[in-house]
Amino acid sequence: MNFECWLTGGLEQARALAAWLSLLESELIKRIGPHAEVSWYDSVIFSGGLSWQNRLNVFNLPFFIPSTSFFSNYSVSHMLLVSLDSKIRYLLL
Repeated sequence: MNFECWLTGGLEQARALAAWLSLLESELIKRIGPHAEVSWYDSVIFSGGLSWQNRLNVFNLPFFIPSTSFFSNYSVSHMLLVSLDSKIRYLLL
């Protein structure tokens, strides 16, 4: 079993980074296989700033869409998880 982790930076190019995630996932699937994953941490927001969100929202949604999974802070509440579930279901319809 191999594991590779990349922590991407370049917050000043946040918009390009959102597009690059989609390319990264596609390339990983080609090279590694269908078990490849791209996870996004909620604190990087589309403006390029670093701000803990504790949820999926309009500020980090552009990074969620091309990702395989989403990682949020540990302080997320049950109500926020319910809200996140609703948003994800809406996106998948």
